[in-house]
Amino acid sequence: MKATMVPIDKAGRVVIPKWVREGVNLQAGDELKVSVEGQRIQLELVGEDASLVRKGHALVFRGRSGKTITSDLVESLRGERLASLVQGTRARRK
Repeated sequence: MKATMVPIDKAGRVVIPKWVREGVNLQAGDELKVSVEGQRIQLELVGEDASLVRKGHALVFRGRSGKTITSDLVESLRGERLASLVQGTRARRK
Protein backbone atom coordinates (compact mmCIF):
# COMPACT_ATOMS: atom_id res chain seq x y z
CA MET A 1 0.00 0.00 0.00
CA LYS A 2 1.36 3.40 -1.02
CA ALA A 3 1.57 5.97 1.79
CA THR A 4 2.46 9.62 2.17
CA MET A 5 2.69 12.13 5.02
CA VAL A 6 0.11 14.94 5.14
CA PRO A 7 0.00 17.85 7.60
CA ILE A 8 -2.97 18.85 9.77
CA ASP A 9 -3.68 22.59 9.67
CA LYS A 10 -4.73 24.76 12.65
CA ALA A 11 -8.41 24.09 11.91
CA GLY A 12 -7.82 20.31 12.02
CA ARG A 13 -8.15 19.83 8.26
CA VAL A 14 -6.21 17.33 6.20
CA VAL A 15 -5.90 17.44 2.42
CA ILE A 16 -6.40 14.02 0.82
CA PRO A 17 -3.70 13.71 -1.85
CA LYS A 18 -4.79 13.83 -5.47
CA TRP A 19 -3.51 10.30 -6.22
CA VAL A 20 -5.74 8.96 -3.43
CA ARG A 21 -8.83 10.93 -4.56
CA GLU A 22 -8.37 9.80 -8.14
CA GLY A 23 -7.72 6.21 -7.09
CA VAL A 24 -11.13 5.91 -5.44
CA ASN A 25 -13.00 8.44 -7.61
CA LEU A 26 -13.51 10.74 -4.61
CA GLN A 27 -15.22 13.94 -5.69
CA ALA A 28 -16.34 17.19 -4.08
CA GLY A 29 -19.59 16.59 -2.22
CA ASP A 30 -18.91 12.90 -1.51
CA GLU A 31 -19.36 11.82 2.10
CA LEU A 32 -16.83 9.98 4.21
CA LYS A 33 -17.46 7.96 7.35
CA VAL A 34 -14.77 8.55 9.99
CA SER A 35 -13.94 5.86 12.53
CA VAL A 36 -11.16 5.41 15.07
CA GLU A 37 -9.49 2.17 16.19
CA GLY A 38 -6.74 2.81 18.71
CA GLN A 39 -4.30 5.14 16.93
CA ARG A 40 -5.74 4.37 13.48
CA ILE A 41 -8.14 6.84 11.79
CA GLN A 42 -10.13 5.32 8.95
CA LEU A 43 -12.07 7.15 6.22
CA GLU A 44 -14.66 5.18 4.26
CA LEU A 45 -16.72 6.28 1.27
CA VAL A 46 -20.44 6.04 1.96
CA GLY A 47 -23.44 6.05 -0.34
CA GLU A 48 -25.01 3.83 -2.91
CA ASP A 49 -24.08 5.94 -5.93
CA ALA A 50 -23.53 4.28 -9.25
CA SER A 51 -22.84 6.56 -12.17
CA LEU A 52 -20.67 7.23 -15.17
CA VAL A 53 -18.09 10.00 -14.76
CA ARG A 54 -15.92 11.59 -17.43
CA LYS A 55 -12.20 10.88 -17.18
CA GLY A 56 -10.51 12.53 -20.12
CA HIS A 57 -12.42 11.40 -23.21
CA ALA A 58 -13.89 8.28 -21.62
CA LEU A 59 -16.88 7.59 -19.40
CA VAL A 60 -15.87 5.50 -16.39
CA PHE A 61 -18.22 3.55 -14.14
CA ARG A 62 -18.21 4.90 -10.60
CA GLY A 63 -19.88 2.85 -7.92
CA ARG A 64 -19.48 2.34 -4.21
CA SER A 65 -22.33 0.06 -3.35
CA GLY A 66 -20.27 -3.10 -3.12
CA LYS A 67 -22.82 -4.75 -5.42
CA THR A 68 -21.81 -6.79 -8.41
CA ILE A 69 -21.59 -4.74 -11.58
CA THR A 70 -23.94 -6.37 -14.05
CA SER A 71 -24.49 -5.71 -17.72
CA ASP A 72 -28.05 -4.62 -16.82
CA LEU A 73 -26.71 -1.95 -14.44
CA VAL A 74 -24.20 -0.71 -17.01
CA GLU A 75 -26.87 -0.58 -19.74
CA SER A 76 -29.24 1.27 -17.41
CA LEU A 77 -26.59 3.88 -16.57
CA ARG A 78 -25.62 4.16 -20.23
CA GLY A 79 -29.27 4.72 -21.18
CA GLU A 80 -29.63 7.45 -18.54
CA ARG A 81 -26.47 9.16 -19.80
CA LEU A 82 -27.60 9.01 -23.43
CA ALA A 83 -31.02 10.40 -22.49
CA SER A 84 -29.39 13.32 -20.66
CA LEU A 85 -27.17 14.01 -23.69
CA VAL A 86 -30.19 14.00 -26.02
CA GLN A 87 -32.07 16.39 -23.71
CA GLY A 88 -29.02 18.68 -23.58
CA THR A 89 -28.79 18.70 -27.37
CA ARG A 90 -32.48 19.55 -27.69
CA ALA A 91 -32.17 22.37 -25.14
CA ARG A 92 -29.23 23.92 -27.04
CA ARG A 93 -31.18 23.85 -30.34
CA LYS A 94 -34.02 25.98 -28.92
